[in-house]
Amino acid sequence: MDRKENKGWLFQKASNSFTVSILVLAYAYFLIVLNRWMFTSLGLKSYGRVWQYYVSYVEVGFVRRALLGTILCITRLNVAIRNEYAFAHVFTAILGIACVSLIYCLMKDAGLSRALAIGIAFAPPLLAHFGYFTGSLVFPLFLLLCIAILYARNMVVVLVITTIGILTHEAFLFYVPFLAAMTMAARADETGKEDARIPVAITAFSFLVLLGLRLFSAPPMDASQYASMMAAKIPRAAYQHPYWSGYFELYSTVPQNIGLGNESMKLLFTKNGVLAFIPFAYAILLAGYCIKSISAGVLTKIATGFGIVFPFFACFVAADFLRWVCMSAGCALLAIIVFSKRGRMNVRDRFSSVLLAFCLLSPFGAVEPNWAFPLQQFILEKVYQRIR
Repeated sequence: MDRKENKGWLFQKASNSFTVSILVLAYAYFLIVLNRWMFTSLGLKSYGRVWQYYVSYVEVGFVRRALLGTILCITRLNVAIRNEYAFAHVFTAILGIACVSLIYCLMKDAGLSRALAIGIAFAPPLLAHFGYFTGSLVFPLFLLLCIAILYARNMVVVLVITTIGILTHEAFLFYVPFLAAMTMAARADETGKEDARIPVAITAFSFLVLLGLRLFSAPPMDASQYASMMAAKIPRAAYQHPYWSGYFELYSTVPQNIGLGNESMKLLFTKNGVLAFIPFAYAILLAGYCIKSISAGVLTKIATGFGIVFPFFACFVAADFLRWVCMSAGCALLAIIVFSKRGRMNVRDRFSSVLLAFCLLSPFGAVEPNWAFPLQQFILEKVYQRIR
């Protein structure tokens, strides 16, 4: 009997209906993580910062990180629900539906095993992470990346999405090398040859967008005037923590961000860094496996590998180490899906089992490296308190 026929249920090919079912379950888990406010003393405020949904070019001028807020303000979607925290939860839940749909479009007919499909759907850096790491714009950036990869053969679409991504949050720049690699790989599948001009053009274009953002940005508003304006928009969040209004995020300088990044890295290695090393090891494992397993030209392999690890460099210019770890790991998972679908990668069952094991640690945490596995640590803490 053929060896393939002896494979267990987990390692048989996942049908499209199985993929849908797994993604629906992953979305349910995402909702549980997102709605942790029902179990924490913070309540709805466990969402974190919500200012990014309410800042607008109309009031503050053309500044970074304000595109999404501008759209929501102009359409008045962000006042459809009066409680800003309730709106943030509902809006993120809708983004989750979009994420599940996009991941399904990528995974459809990709020939993944059931184990691999589960390992991706419940992967710590994807849906579960977006449900936990809610005080930033990481979720819409990932959705934009998925859309760009789906339409990677169309350079115009890729460049438009790159522009939207950078205007939404400049952290999208750390996705650009990976997006450039995926675009080059897609074009190579069509033409049969790698074109190095594609990643060069996309990278150069992204820096032009960043330069335009810097040159044409409006001058900083007076801090007290800005705070007063935002307090009127988000009264429940006003003055709840130092960065509640987004003033620092909008107007901080590069040296200030580098300082925060260095401080975050020191914290990582001095305060329970062993726990934070596990997510890092996961991302490195994914990156190494992708680089080794992709069946493509040398240029595509190098560009894809560089694109996957590039988010790590954000550690030197910004805080939130685990955010960059999840960005890198997310790129690797997308690469596995895309190259498997194109017949350029065959993921072994043993590796799929490793991905499944890491799902038990989902979601990865956020800022504090000693809170690397928030859900599990929270449950263990509550159990310990009861039995003590």
